[in-house]
Amino acid sequence: MSRPEDSQMSSENTVPGQETGVAAALPAEWRHEVAAAGEAKFDLHEPSPEETAQMQSAGVGLLERVARMSVAERVKAALLGTREERMLLIRDRNRLVQRAVLQSPRTDDRDAAQMAGMHNVGEEALRLLASERRFRKHLPVLRNLARNPHTPLTVALEIQKLLPAPELEKLARDRNLSEPVRRAARQEAQRRAGH
Repeated sequence: MSRPEDSQMSSENTVPGQETGVAAALPAEWRHEVAAAGEAKFDLHEPSPEETAQMQSAGVGLLERVARMSVAERVKAALLGTREERMLLIRDRNRLVQRAVLQSPRTDDRDAAQMAGMHNVGEEALRLLASERRFRKHLPVLRNLARNPHTPLTVALEIQKLLPAPELEKLARDRNLSEPVRRAARQEAQRRAGH
């Protein structure tokens, strides 16, 4: 929901080659990806109190608000939004939005562990989560990634090397996992035991 006066102000007050609005919050390498996704203009505004009240009175929920957002707006919401917005945006198909959710300073270990256990998150989001260094230190994140049947096989096998032996034994007995993951967990547990 853009206001006509915003588009006039943004075109009058911007310097060519200088982005405003969300561009200041985006890392440099993301700017060209968002522009390539069809969002060349980064002049976004926060909804006014009147717009927020209008959306709430019209019954516009979080899901519908996110569905109406452009890629740049979703990236901004992923970086700066609430926990509920981030939990919804991690399921977005756009890798840029997923990466923004995981690199948000507001995403903590508890959120990451919950995201790792979600079965409706895409493989690419789980791969990004596993590659994020600050979350690889926490056992609940690793455990949920290893137990998630949607985690790519290569990622699941790599994560098993970081899990303690009791967790490996649980993985080896878990019938919800694929046979290669269970077999690798069993072999890793036996290797550590010295058999």
